[in-house]
Amino acid sequence: MEQQFETIEVDSEENNELLFRVKVEGASQKNTKTRLVCEDENVSFMFNGTVDSSGEDLVQFNIPPMKNKITEGTYLARVEVLVENRYFEPVQFKIKFKKSISVMAEVVTRQKLIQRTIPVSVTVENVQPKIEKKIPQTTTPSASPTLKERFVSKKPQMNEQEILARAEAKLKQKRH
Repeated sequence: MEQQFETIEVDSEENNELLFRVKVEGASQKNTKTRLVCEDENVSFMFNGTVDSSGEDLVQFNIPPMKNKITEGTYLARVEVLVENRYFEPVQFKIKFKKSISVMAEVVTRQKLIQRTIPVSVTVENVQPKIEKKIPQTTTPSASPTLKERFVSKKPQMNEQEILARAEAKLKQKRH
């Protein structure tokens, strides 16, 4: 029967801190060495623990970012306690290294290039001159024009669809 272990998840791209309460009786805490070991069949990592100064028998393990050292996945782990040439293994568990979630969005524009070759001959009939509206200048000549002045002074231009529509209309008139 396979032994069931608790699984602790840690971020492989960040610093992680694990705390364990380790109580040693019959020996001084100063002579105790505590370490965290995580391993699989190919690799083993060991992290030394530091005793927390709170007096609550807490041992802290700092796991640095492991993204370039370990592959994402679940590893067997244990806390080892060494006291006066004796070895104790008070807890075993699984530790799962996973990457943090990141989302990136980027604007991508798609331009469809439509190339059509339509022979067109255009004759100009009844062209009326366009009257441009001039706005009296209210600023000094050295000042740059306002947005409204620039907008009004621009001449309207036909876009590609208007040119094609007018050309097709002329072709239809010639055919009839």
